[in-house]
Amino acid sequence: MDDRGTPPRATERTGALPGEAPRGGRTPGERVPDDRVPGERPPPEARRLLARPPGERYVRAPTDAEDGDESESRRAGSVLRLFVAAILTAVISGALLIVLASPLAISEPLVIVAGLGGIATGLAARWGAGSLVSRSRSRRIAAAIAAVTVVIVQVAIWQLAIAQAGVLPLVDYLAETFGLVVPLELAAAVVGAWATA
Repeated sequence: MDDRGTPPRATERTGALPGEAPRGGRTPGERVPDDRVPGERPPPEARRLLARPPGERYVRAPTDAEDGDESESRRAGSVLRLFVAAILTAVISGALLIVLASPLAISEPLVIVAGLGGIATGLAARWGAGSLVSRSRSRRIAAAIAAVTVVIVQVAIWQLAIAQAGVLPLVDYLAETFGLVVPLELAAAVVGAWATA
């Protein structure tokens, strides 16, 4: 008690009685490393960083097989492969058209054969494109190759006819010999290639 008979009270800041050492071994006003002034930022070395982002646990990690399949599918196609596959298929179908139209002089099934050739060209283009070439681009390329193939076939048939003493110009010869078969061949080949590429 003090001279007035009042019992001593612990101070609010330190929790120690007058004359006693403050609790925790600190004096009033002394700062420890964890005591920061409001608004003060901790030094960079004192900041704790997470080893992984919090949202990473919600993302399913791909398996080795999926990684292999994805990389394989990306490597599975290219523009060059598309052209090579489509052109080789178109050459085969064009050769069949020439054999049917010139030596055999058969015109009725030419539209069907041209359509099947266009379908085969489109499928070959899709296989060659893989996942690297867009569908619209592969369709345009396949349709163009099919159309060019039909045109080259008609020129080749005309040249064979000239070799057999034919003298009519190209358009006149095709119109007189095949009539509407030639434009139908062209349409069937283009539609077939576009639909399947």
